[in-house]
Amino acid sequence: MKGFKQFINEERLLVEGGNAKAINRKTQEVIARPQRLDMSKVSRKEIRKKLLDLFKDLNILFGKKYEEPLWPSITVLTSGHAFNGSTEHLFDPEISDAEFKKYKKVVGDVDLTVPKAHMSKLFDLLADLEKKKLGGGHFVYLGQNKPKLMGHAINAIFQLQEPKINLQVDFEGVNYEGDSPDAFGKFSHNSTWKDVQQGVKGLAHKILIQNFARVVSQMNNIVILTPSSVDAQGVIKAKPKASSSVTQELPTNLAFSVDRGVREKYAPAKDSKGQDVYIDGKQAFYQVKTTNSKYSTDLSGIYQMLFNRKPKDDDLQKFHSFNGMLSLMKSNRVSQKVISNIFLSILEKSFFGKHAAGTENNNPEGDRNTKMVIVNRIVKEFPYLKPILEKSQQMIDRYYDNYKEVKVDS
Repeated sequence: MKGFKQFINEERLLVEGGNAKAINRKTQEVIARPQRLDMSKVSRKEIRKKLLDLFKDLNILFGKKYEEPLWPSITVLTSGHAFNGSTEHLFDPEISDAEFKKYKKVVGDVDLTVPKAHMSKLFDLLADLEKKKLGGGHFVYLGQNKPKLMGHAINAIFQLQEPKINLQVDFEGVNYEGDSPDAFGKFSHNSTWKDVQQGVKGLAHKILIQNFARVVSQMNNIVILTPSSVDAQGVIKAKPKASSSVTQELPTNLAFSVDRGVREKYAPAKDSKGQDVYIDGKQAFYQVKTTNSKYSTDLSGIYQMLFNRKPKDDDLQKFHSFNGMLSLMKSNRVSQKVISNIFLSILEKSFFGKHAAGTENNNPEGDRNTKMVIVNRIVKEFPYLKPILEKSQQMIDRYYDNYKEVKVDS
């Protein structure tokens, strides 16, 4: 699920899987692009075996270079628990080959978690392995899409030798608890089988959470101070004028990151005595730098931030999926106004607005298919959203008319 795999990074869409490239790290020239596995032409059993051989080989090489294993236990690979997104279903023995191929006709990339602390070392190891055979000779490592490690993912390309296919592998740095990814690491990169069966990609779940957080955390009747008005601790340096220190945009306080969790973007400004500051009768806040933010990865806590109550029964299980989130919005009686605003935010900010990014390199139809499956599923669940979609058609058409100009990160 990477390339989605950083599809969400707080306020941004990034690329949906299978769109990375391998570059020459010195010249940054593109040397290879990924291809997709046609599951009607390859054996699921064989591709799983070859991939496990590849990752076991990497684990051994990592251990030799750094005197510690890449994964705490190899069973996290053989059990399939280290994998995320639809890759987890590729390795799930409970899903038959026939059922998998019915709903996953192609595999765009392989999503694999790695302990976050090992990412820098893994990047250096991979750099040493360029053009070398791995996994019993089944693969040749071609390279990754960045000259140096950036963020919490490595988008790499391995060339499968039989059949010859450039396969994208996304190594996702997450926190591990014991031998396995922690609860948030699985939650933030997952794609449930029910969602897959409905043609909904894993990014849908994260898009919905991101925009849900935006809408329910809108801050009304406040002022936001400019950075020059407060010091590093948020204490007023000099009493600001509202006209020069207030942003006109209605702020939203919660930001969701697949890599870090949920943070609050604003904090109350204080005077020199530690008292809250008010300007023209409105409480003043300042923007907290991302580097200074505290992130919550506790799923119960994040659930409570969004729905304003503690989870019960199977709420957290539903919380892990796009369809489950739609169900929770109904069971928690989220108002029509809030749901309408969430839907509009998805359309304008995430999918089709001026700053929205694509999910497919030079493939507007692929992007349209990915996004409209999600949009139509939401409208099916909440039919009163249909007029909003109809009014947004001009924006959608304009987005695809200019798709070649839309930046697709990779």
